[in-house]
Amino acid sequence: MLSLITAHLKDLPDDGRNEDVFKMLRSSAAILHGINNLRNNYSMAHPTETLLNEADARFAINLVRSIMTYVDELL
Repeated sequence: MLSLITAHLKDLPDDGRNEDVFKMLRSSAAILHGINNLRNNYSMAHPTETLLNEADARFAINLVRSIMTYVDELL
């Protein structure tokens, strides 16, 4: 999904967006992959006895929120 968003943004007129932000957006794919693993193996989304502690869960949630807020603002 992030590769599609990045491609879409590169097709838009240049509005002064920093190239480093694109690098960060591409790097966030690894974060989302890790979040998916946490969801599948350490949350109540699937049966498991091992859940994340509150600090780890809050950290993961806030990362996803930040990424999604940025993507929503772009689109």
